Amino acid sequence: MSRTPYGSDITVSPALATGPAGDSVALAGPMLPSGPTAKAVDRYPTRPRLAAILIGLLGTAVIAALTDYNERFMHLPPLIGNHLPVGPIVLALIAQAAWNAMSWRRPSWRVRRSEAALILTAMLFASWIPGSGFYRYFHAQLALPQAISSAKADWRAAGTLSYMPSAALPRAESASARETVFNGALNGIRHGDQELDPREAPYLAWLPALAMWTPIVLALATAVVGLAILAHRQWTRHEQLVYPLAAVMTAFVQTDARGMPLLLRSRLFWMGFAPVVAIHAYNCVVAYFPASLPAIPLAWRMPEIDDVFPTLGHSGSWQIVNGRLYFVIIGIAYFIPSEASLSMGISAAVLVAASAQVYLATGTPPNDIDNQATLAGAYVAYAVVLCWIGRRYYADAIARGLWLRRSRLDDRSSEHGVRAAIVGTAATIALLVGGLHLDWPVAAIFVAGLLVFFAVFTRVICETGIPFLQGFDVGVAMSHMFGLPFLGPGATATLGWIGNILCADPRECLMPYAANSLKVSEDAGLGVGRMVAVGAAAIVLALGIGFVVQTYSVYNRGLYSDGYASGIAERAGDLGTRGLNELADAGLLPAAGAAHGLDKIPLLASNFGARRFYGWMAFGAAGVAIFSFLRFSWRAFPLHPVLFLVWGVWPAALSWPSFLLGWAVKEGVMRFGGGRTYQDLKPLFLGMILAELVALAALIVFGFAYHIATGLTPHYVPILPG
Repeated sequence: MSRTPYGSDITVSPALATGPAGDSVALAGPMLPSGPTAKAVDRYPTRPRLAAILIGLLGTAVIAALTDYNERFMHLPPLIGNHLPVGPIVLALIAQAAWNAMSWRRPSWRVRRSEAALILTAMLFASWIPGSGFYRYFHAQLALPQAISSAKADWRAAGTLSYMPSAALPRAESASARETVFNGALNGIRHGDQELDPREAPYLAWLPALAMWTPIVLALATAVVGLAILAHRQWTRHEQLVYPLAAVMTAFVQTDARGMPLLLRSRLFWMGFAPVVAIHAYNCVVAYFPASLPAIPLAWRMPEIDDVFPTLGHSGSWQIVNGRLYFVIIGIAYFIPSEASLSMGISAAVLVAASAQVYLATGTPPNDIDNQATLAGAYVAYAVVLCWIGRRYYADAIARGLWLRRSRLDDRSSEHGVRAAIVGTAATIALLVGGLHLDWPVAAIFVAGLLVFFAVFTRVICETGIPFLQGFDVGVAMSHMFGLPFLGPGATATLGWIGNILCADPRECLMPYAANSLKVSEDAGLGVGRMVAVGAAAIVLALGIGFVVQTYSVYNRGLYSDGYASGIAERAGDLGTRGLNELADAGLLPAAGAAHGLDKIPLLASNFGARRFYGWMAFGAAGVAIFSFLRFSWRAFPLHPVLFLVWGVWPAALSWPSFLLGWAVKEGVMRFGGGRTYQDLKPLFLGMILAELVALAALIVFGFAYHIATGLTPHYVPILPG
């Protein structure tokens, strides 16, 4: 069957999936050659045993308990930090090795492939909660605005904080309680340099706020997981997406008859693994003895280019004059479609070139809001493209999910995904309306915007394998697209804080974890129902442990110890106040506050200052539409719409050199060695990927040991992006 750029409802031929002509699905084949040793793991039933479930939940508890301490106190590289999280992957490998070591006399007791997948996916499902996920922002968005309001005269004049329902905040009724709960959160309440007694943190005061927000978070999580399940069949079977991160994780759980990972038996794997580990080990030594040894340079800076080309200096040239090599991304780029890796590799250069043209034409370069508008337009357009590609599948799945059509499939997970997405979406909207007092049109558009963002964001990760990615602010995009009068004063004041709690930084985001977990589980023969059930238990466990750990951390170190989380909380209040003042200055504040439900529609005409935002949205949408059309029409078109889906985001500026180098290496292998050589060299690049994960894990373990032995804070050595 013929290849299409996206697959649509056409199944791609297996010959195309693994040969050089089928580059767009180059990873659809096995990561390692199959053989007798690969089949040995399937001699036993695939239903996981209770021990695997308990180990997965134990690993979740460890991640939830240690992540904040590792990052905020030890200042070590994050245990999670991105969508190829070192903590869960390394813990899963350690658990697998320990289990098999204890079962050396009884082969039937060894860990099965489905059990190894369950252990890993349980931790993945909960990875969006600690670290840079949900709990990094939860306390800051609720406590910091209340604590600094006395110093914010403009907030008090506009009444910004009055729009946040008291039920959504920690309970602090007396003056002394407010001093402890809110003001104490800023710098902590510990005594001098002595660590805070865990019993002194005001956990009980935060329970009402947790009780308000937990149903909202779980409802949104249900919708997101349902959406991931719905898209899974279309993306994996009809479009045969690459899923590079899931494929890498699957390669780590493939074992031989003795329970050893198949990768370890490949000489090429060790040829890729050993040099990368050696480089990072040496640079780690240099970090502790900088005066004695020269470092092996992996990063570079060329600021003199701004002096030679001042126009570039005004157009974001920092994104191309600074760079760093990441072996994990070079390895991933080897496996993904060439058009995707090339587009990622030139994304920063195209952005700077376009910004320079705008600067020359207008005298001012595009600002952050312009880049967010471009991303918003690109995301909306790509969502439309994806829905059009899978229109028959999605229409059939939705009809079956709503019991309008009888199921003809043995696998009914897509039907359950539809129902979960619908129920979760409706519940999230209802809770935002009932609990946080948003008008239902605003709540519905906001939730729909979040789901579109999550879906396209996940798609980018599943196509490109970029482990560290960020996007745009859905609340900010809404305020420009629909206007402040439509939002009303309540949403204008509070949507920034609400958005920060639900999705401040998607570098740790549930839907990509869920999508990759579904792929890992499918490849390992683990049922979707069991995986999701254990994942849900892991989420609840992480929410409970994370609440205790993060509450203690806030009152031990203070919110200001995390400048980013506290900064966006203050900035959200500033933006909300500015919006209220704009409504008041335009004389629209009373009308915007009085309009509810469908009465808000006439206020869309009062959206002032949106022309520039819509112009940049149109630019992003047009770029995605044109590139998508060319990929459909011209098989050899060398670029991918992802170029516009990473427009102006920091992770693209970090990773473009590695994607470009990985693309060049792959093109060289395909041109001079052919498809067979390309397949044979896969273990080499898997070794490079695992090497950086192992090096990062070793650095974290060494950092803890160094702190215990010396009492000093270990040195930070960057390894992974972000």
